[in-house]
Amino acid sequence: MPTRVSSQPPPRLIRLLGSMLLAAVLLATTAVLFAMNRPVKVVRVEAELNAVEREQVRGAIDSLVGQGMLTLDLDEVVATMRQLAWPRLVTVRREWPDELVVRLVKETFVARWGEHGALNSAGEVFPDVELDVDFPMLRAGQGDGPRAMQIFQLLHGVLGSSGTSIALLEQSPSGEWHVELDDGFRVALGREDLAPRLNRFLAVRRDVLADRAEEVEWVDARYMNGVAVRWRDANQAQLALARAH
Repeated sequence: MPTRVSSQPPPRLIRLLGSMLLAAVLLATTAVLFAMNRPVKVVRVEAELNAVEREQVRGAIDSLVGQGMLTLDLDEVVATMRQLAWPRLVTVRREWPDELVVRLVKETFVARWGEHGALNSAGEVFPDVELDVDFPMLRAGQGDGPRAMQIFQLLHGVLGSSGTSIALLEQSPSGEWHVELDDGFRVALGREDLAPRLNRFLAVRRDVLADRAEEVEWVDARYMNGVAVRWRDANQAQLALARAH
């Protein structure tokens, strides 16, 4: 009886070839990953930054140079950049062979919040953000940023084309609002009817006080039909009532 010869390779040989193929694939993959995981040599920051912000960013990204392109945790980089407080948007991407691109979109700030903070147009508070002194300053109770910004925008609208703007808006512990304008006038507005009261002051400023800002200590606009003026000169009447026309 003839002997049947199988054309299939022995199972042991198949397993050996499979193991060799798998090892070759793993070796090739490891080589590719090793080549791709080069150390980061360049961190490119895409943003418009002032000198202070550049220093803050430099301090945050210094540790990234030298880390592996693949092993670097991009989410951790984003979290680190967000700790700077002022970026509104942070994106990070890899550009092979050895570059990391960090894109920052800055928050748009409207006013200073006390001595060491800032507010955006929604009244969100950003602590430890230093703005130029040309920005108006707002002061109010902790957590009152949105309300302070709402009042600021209301009064800013009232001032309109009056030729002056808000330098300081402050809420007293009793809840009353006071505004200091960039022409030197300080005005007490109280808790309510802030826009009509500021309008009454503007009428008196235009008709009576236009050239006398340096003579005025402060103006009390909490009256129904006019404002009270406290003068700096002790020889003048300490409190004079000027009616709006």
